[in-house]
Amino acid sequence: MTITYHAGRRIQGLSTDTIETPSLDYNFPNTTNWTSADSFTDGTISSNKLNYTGDSSTNSSLSFDMENATTGIGETVSDTAWVLRFGLQIVSWVNASSDKVRLGIGMSSADSSTGYSSAQDHICINLQADNDGSERVYTDWANNNSMESNQVRTSSDFTATQYYVELIRTSSSTFTMQFYSDSDYTTTVSGINASRTGITDVTGLRYFVVKNYTDASTDGNIVLKISDLQFWNGVSSLTSKPTNVQSGSRFEETDTRKIYYGALPSVTFEDDFSSYADQTAFDASWVTSNTAKFRGNPSNDNVDILTSNSYDNIYYDLTSVSDTKWLCRFKVTLTTAGSQSLGICYFYIGTTIGDANESQSGLGFYFYDNNNNTYATADNGNRPDQTSVVDDLGINPSTTTYYAEMKRTSATSFTVTLYSDSSYSTSLGTATLTISSGITGLRYFKIMGYNTTGGLVGTLDDFKFYNGATSTDFTWTEEV
Repeated sequence: MTITYHAGRRIQGLSTDTIETPSLDYNFPNTTNWTSADSFTDGTISSNKLNYTGDSSTNSSLSFDMENATTGIGETVSDTAWVLRFGLQIVSWVNASSDKVRLGIGMSSADSSTGYSSAQDHICINLQADNDGSERVYTDWANNNSMESNQVRTSSDFTATQYYVELIRTSSSTFTMQFYSDSDYTTTVSGINASRTGITDVTGLRYFVVKNYTDASTDGNIVLKISDLQFWNGVSSLTSKPTNVQSGSRFEETDTRKIYYGALPSVTFEDDFSSYADQTAFDASWVTSNTAKFRGNPSNDNVDILTSNSYDNIYYDLTSVSDTKWLCRFKVTLTTAGSQSLGICYFYIGTTIGDANESQSGLGFYFYDNNNNTYATADNGNRPDQTSVVDDLGINPSTTTYYAEMKRTSATSFTVTLYSDSSYSTSLGTATLTISSGITGLRYFKIMGYNTTGGLVGTLDDFKFYNGATSTDFTWTEEV
């Protein structure tokens, strides 16, 4: 059934409808548009499948040019959004007696002439038959590195069965992976999934590849079949419900009789700092402990970070903050950075209006100039300047503009990402913390300094806070 649009913002369709038709729907008819490092010895195409025996004896990598005008999609593969699906049958395997058999399957910037261990950009799954008797599944990505550069293992291993694999690039800095047990991609395989963040500079992924690790001293193999390759370019969701519609629309699934309402999340509080009539009005909303360090600027319509070299702060009372879901975005411009002795500046939502040397609970991040890095941080009744729950974003503070996003996605998870653009699409770095569920009762957004000889200088602008939401995207919610 085609999705239909009706008066009163009513939309009708089936639960099985897909908005986007594939850019490529490929059933492996022959070897046209494929290249093979071993002349199709270990990898052959027959009966609409790629039949592959991966061992470590020699490079038997294969690649399919996704951008080919005749048998591919005929356009450049997006660097920010695509969906890849394929059938994956694990036929058999022999675990290595030393080391491990390793196969990478996914999207790469390099064809089959560039082997598994050579430098390439990629996003892939990685199958390994280890000498310890385990059959492991990993996700991996790299910017100009081998196919096991940033591995994260799934909680479950593979078995001899038919899987259906979905890899989705959701942005320039994120991707997801999920194994399914059915060709409709509705029944997930427990424990074989991943959601990866922090992807940097991974571009030009024009080839679908199967690549094997080579080491003549490693025995064992993995035998598999790949089928039903589908690729959607420029999209990151195959939802059956349209998102380019008015907020407040109603979707009626005619086969399930379910009703969904769609909306963009409402901004709980936003401030571009242009509405304050004078300094007195600004100071009443954004309260500073030291006007020489932090203060609202009604002339420039921003908050000035005059210097962050002392235990002082400026705060805004958000009144109520969810203990499980919220999203905060703002623009930070640093005008003095790069040579400040222990220059530290916190951006933080906490339970008190206290400084960084006072006990409190809170979530945020801080620039640490002298350490050439930026850190996500979480505090549960302790001093922020003495916290041990941190993770770095890999960003050296510099005199530039950052678009910061802090979001609590559950009672126990918190993520910070800094972007280079106001559309929050090009990530500079990200960090996710596993936090205590006891971090509750947050209320005050603060910029805090640290007592030292140096100090960062800059401005805060374009502040937005979404309470009870973890995304600014249009979402559908089922009527209860």
